[in-house]
Amino acid sequence: MRRISAIGICSIMMLFSLFGAVSAQTTPAASTDVAPPPAQVRQMMELMQTPEVKQWMATQMAAPAASTGNNEEMSILSGRLQHARRHIAMVSGAAMTLPSEIARASSLFLGELTEAGPLRMAAQFLAALLVIGSYYAAKRFGAVPLAGSDSVEEAKRASVAAPVVKPLEVVR
Repeated sequence: MRRISAIGICSIMMLFSLFGAVSAQTTPAASTDVAPPPAQVRQMMELMQTPEVKQWMATQMAAPAASTGNNEEMSILSGRLQHARRHIAMVSGAAMTLPSEIARASSLFLGELTEAGPLRMAAQFLAALLVIGSYYAAKRFGAVPLAGSDSVEEAKRASVAAPVVKPLEVVR
């Protein structure tokens, strides 16, 4: 049932993205009534066709742009923008594989559960909880230096200041 609902949700998301892409590609219908350009526009178009203006435009396009110092800032911004785009593409790609990864993990877990048996899996789970709990208990009571220490020396002082547990004496 969960697999069917996950497939349904993914199908709906893909359908919406398809409609979004199709609607973004449609262009409004061009009007057939095109008004003639004003006299100034016609005059400018005639000037653009003269050889002097064409030569001047070619030299302007070939000339290197004057460096104002903004080129470096723009390259930094474009690099950050490109990094953000790559990250968004990576995250969206990972999100699309999430349902299949969940299905794969659940099938692996169920296969391991049937192979090892529920009692062994419960024992392994409890052992993992015991290890994690003992680590956090040791950290809480000062046997392990805290992660919030600013320096190695501070971590050493914290571990030295921790209470030392003395071994029990053996009586014979």
